[in-house]
Amino acid sequence: MNQPMRREVERFIHVDSRDFPQLTESSYSIIFGRDIPVQDYNNVIKIELKSLVSKKPNGEDYVFFRIKNVDGKVDSTTNISDATTICYFDSDERKPIHFDDNYFIFNPPISKLSKLEIDIIKRDKKFCDISVNNQSFVLKITYIEGNLY
Repeated sequence: MNQPMRREVERFIHVDSRDFPQLTESSYSIIFGRDIPVQDYNNVIKIELKSLVSKKPNGEDYVFFRIKNVDGKVDSTTNISDATTICYFDSDERKPIHFDDNYFIFNPPISKLSKLEIDIIKRDKKFCDISVNNQSFVLKITYIEGNLY
């Protein structure tokens, strides 16, 4: 019996808050085909946060990075459970924050991903003010190219 052709492809998505001049807070709705030149990602098996550049919000040591249209749960004493990951700051400076093993694997794969709805929120569930705090982040999306069956 022939095995179907299957290849895992990794693509990187870079988002810069300055490309969304209408935003006042860190709540992004990224539509593929409009904001990102790729129309859709099909058969997505993994999404990984690779880096985040953001100024540390006053009085905070971390922020929650939440992808609202992708299941991700964090058990926390802060009463925020739908976060994808937690991003810690090393200092008061604006500097890149790199991550290891902050990813979600989907089994079965997400058949069609047409947008990402992302919030970057503080412990009190309030958004970061983008007018003072430009942000940039990179996600790596892994998908299966070819037939699944």
